[in-house]
Amino acid sequence: LEGRLRIAVQDQGHQPGGPQLCRTADDEHGRGLLLVDAMSSAWGSRDAGNGSGRIVWAELPHGTER
Repeated sequence: LEGRLRIAVQDQGHQPGGPQLCRTADDEHGRGLLLVDAMSSAWGSRDAGNGSGRIVWAELPHGTER
């Protein structure tokens, strides 16, 4: 992962199918993912296991520009 920083966070939510991008201003959920999507080179989510929620990760550019 040279030149990239991976960040992962876990929540206790149990949203079926994982987090979804919401592009409408009226929806109160998923707006933060619009920022993650815009700033990261890649992102995704996976089940944390044991029914303890989900892990969302993102890879961001890191280091000096070339």
